[in-house]
Amino acid sequence: MKLSRAIFFVLLLVPGGLLCAQDENNVPANFQKPRFSIHANGAVPHTISNKAFKRSFTGIYDISASFNVRMFSGFTAGFLAKFNEFKTPDNKIPGLNTYGQMFGGGFRLAYYHYLRETTVLYGGVTAGEVYLHYFGLSCLNPTTPEQTEYRSTFLEPELGISFYVEGNFAIGIHTSFDMYDYVFDPYAICLNQHKAYLDSDLVGGLQHLNLGFGLTYSFLRK
Repeated sequence: MKLSRAIFFVLLLVPGGLLCAQDENNVPANFQKPRFSIHANGAVPHTISNKAFKRSFTGIYDISASFNVRMFSGFTAGFLAKFNEFKTPDNKIPGLNTYGQMFGGGFRLAYYHYLRETTVLYGGVTAGEVYLHYFGLSCLNPTTPEQTEYRSTFLEPELGISFYVEGNFAIGIHTSFDMYDYVFDPYAICLNQHKAYLDSDLVGGLQHLNLGFGLTYSFLRK
C-alpha cells in the first residue's frame, strides 16, 4: 500500500510542478486551442496489489480511448472506454492458461497545458465501472463452484505529454494508475488448486500501474 500511495501522489503532484516551471510566453497569445479531442492510450499494466493477483497474473495490455470537450481554459470533460487483459504465465503458475479480461468506462476530467504550440502536458482522472471475466479456468475438483464474472468501480489518475507531429495529430507518452474496489480471490477461480497462497496475499483491492504511449487527434480549434 505504501508504494501505491506514493505512485498516486506522484501522479497528482508531478503535473503541478511541471506546469509551474514552464514559461507561458512560449505559446502565442492568439493560439487557438482545440474544442474537441479524441485520445487513445496503449500500455502494459504492472500489478501493484493485491499480492495474490500479482503472484498469479502478468499484464498483457491496457488500452483506452476517450472523447473530450474543452469546457474553459485547458479544462476538459469527456467519456473514456477501457479494456485490458492479464494471463497466468509459466513462471508464476506452470501449465495453466487462465486469462482475465476487463472492460468498462467512465467519466473523465482533465487539464491540458500547452508548453508550446506543438507540445502539451496533461493530467486527469477518470471514475467509472468495469466488468471482469475469467477464461480458461482449471478446477481439479469438478464440484468446486466457479465465479468467473465480477463488477467493480475504478478510479484512474493519469498524466502524459503529447507532441503534435502533423496538423491535429499528436503522439506521446502516457502513464496512469488504476485502483479498483475489486478484491481478487484465487480460491474463487480454483487457482489455489495449482498454487499455495497466504492469507496476507488476499489483502487489498486490485491496483495496477500502466506505462505506454498515447495518440491524440484534435479538431475545431477556437
